[in-house]
Amino acid sequence: NDDRRDAHRGFCFNSRVSDSLSLDRHQSEVRSNACQKLHSSYKTMDLPTASVVIVFHNEAFSILVRSIHTVLNHAPPHLLKEVIVVDDASVPVEDRFYEKHWKRLQEELRDHLMKLPKVLLVRVKERRGLMVARMEGIWRASAEVTVFLDSHIEATPGYLEPMLARIKETDGKSVVVPSIDTIGAEDFHYRQGGGLTVLGFSWTLGQMPTSGDNGPDGTRAARSPVMAGGLLASDRKWFLKLGGYDLDMRLYGGEEMEIGFRTWMCGGAIEYVPCSHIGHVFRTPAYWQGQVYKVPGEEISRNKLRTAKVWMDDYSKLVEYATAPLPESLPIGDLSGRQELRSKLQCKDFNWYIQEVVPNMFAPKLSSDAKGGCLRNKVRDACVDTLGGSGKGQELATYPCHFQHGTQALVLDSDGLVRLPQTGYR
Repeated sequence: NDDRRDAHRGFCFNSRVSDSLSLDRHQSEVRSNACQKLHSSYKTMDLPTASVVIVFHNEAFSILVRSIHTVLNHAPPHLLKEVIVVDDASVPVEDRFYEKHWKRLQEELRDHLMKLPKVLLVRVKERRGLMVARMEGIWRASAEVTVFLDSHIEATPGYLEPMLARIKETDGKSVVVPSIDTIGAEDFHYRQGGGLTVLGFSWTLGQMPTSGDNGPDGTRAARSPVMAGGLLASDRKWFLKLGGYDLDMRLYGGEEMEIGFRTWMCGGAIEYVPCSHIGHVFRTPAYWQGQVYKVPGEEISRNKLRTAKVWMDDYSKLVEYATAPLPESLPIGDLSGRQELRSKLQCKDFNWYIQEVVPNMFAPKLSSDAKGGCLRNKVRDACVDTLGGSGKGQELATYPCHFQHGTQALVLDSDGLVRLPQTGYR
């Protein structure tokens, strides 16, 4: 109905349900018995301290403030040094983010946060995007570990200690991610599981859930090829030494791949810590079909292509064939800084990453003169197209040529086989 659609407008979750809930609502215990037992063994006085960085842009007041409250409520005071909240230039948008919502993020938010301990509100004057805004946070952070969180989450009891313990165990070399549980976008019920844990990737640089080894009792940190990107923790000095975020990436998307590849190739690891649970509201288009905020698809493609060009060596071709070419008005940008960083850190090559981190991932053999493009029927002026299908045995069809790769992309490998990027080249 219209009321529900209006409650979802600009958020893709029910903002009125969020507004009706306590900012300090109770969360049931979601950890396993084994995780609770392990928790009792932590020597918390010996763990490193943490700064939490939360970036928001045009967020709902109640869900943002509840995120901050849960971070404060469920962390031992001596371990949580500060919460740095970065407003990435929120602004009213007609038919998308009402002025009444924006106004709550001004004086009301400032006054509310001033009453909370350890919270610093930072406002940037123009939209910088997730990556640069997060760097604004970590540059100001003073604790040993920086935890990056989204602005529509709920931390649960015991969320912080397992991540800090694992970072200490690995001498700061592991970038860790929690169990990202699901908070219903309509009812706001907390559902353990059904979210994100160990993640791999496709040759379109999309995220793909994969299996991980959490040990016999489910408490062991598991190796993860990449990460979701929204929630992570790292030793601050290590994160900055490895280059932080690519400041020439825009808005969001692709940064999780870049951090994943770079961390593994340059001497670290990405690990999923199963005993740390943080709920996340996964947005839904079910009641309002608009984008929360407009992010052109080519900007995300640009971020992914930057990642491929800098870190993936010859494998970058597989990403290029699977990704729509950038318009001439949107250059990929200067890559020299990231390339110099890779050289300075003496990082391993991407072939090492494939063999050691994702040994079961299929990659076709492509010669240096490999051909990629589309197959066009001149008479019909149509191209072979998967029409979005990627399953084994699905028939191909023809469709007007769009020359944007994607569903019409074909690649001739070194064995003379025609491969489809949309099926992972299999």
